[in-house]
Amino acid sequence: MKTCSLWLTARHRVAWLWILSVALSLAVAPGAAQGQDLGPQVSIAVSVEREITRTQPDGTQVVETEPVEEAVPGDVLVYTLSAHNSGATAAHGVRLQDPIPTGTALVLDSVGNADGVRVDASLDSGDSWQPFPARVRLTADDGQVQDVPAPPEAYTSLRWVLLEPLFPGETRDVRFKVQIR
Repeated sequence: MKTCSLWLTARHRVAWLWILSVALSLAVAPGAAQGQDLGPQVSIAVSVEREITRTQPDGTQVVETEPVEEAVPGDVLVYTLSAHNSGATAAHGVRLQDPIPTGTALVLDSVGNADGVRVDASLDSGDSWQPFPARVRLTADDGQVQDVPAPPEAYTSLRWVLLEPLFPGETRDVRFKVQIR
């Protein structure tokens, strides 16, 4: 059986450092460099777990998650992005963005549209965005043009925009799943 280890999460480290640095640079208020705490201080953390299904002695199945040490094709990985405001004032327009790992397909029904959050999707590595779920334009042999739902493997990035302020001390989580192909 072919395996792929944590390269999926290691690949994200560079992207997450970039996202974190952008988020922090947007969140740091003027005067913060002089030791004054005048504004929001937003940090973003990511965690990845593997989804597993266990059969109980009575035959019922329970879905759980566990730390990822190794993953194989067919495994489902659960990504959690957490934005935390440790600053003195509310942060507005907080964005959490994540690339979909190469070699995986997005589990479409894992991306929920929560209250106070707008979810955008990219099919071209973040060059353009559209509301989730994304649509693609197809031209049939007879020339008819149709907009159809994008297939799970077409997604390259997801972005959540918090429409409500992230208040001091508050943490907001967003989640999505991918399946290793």
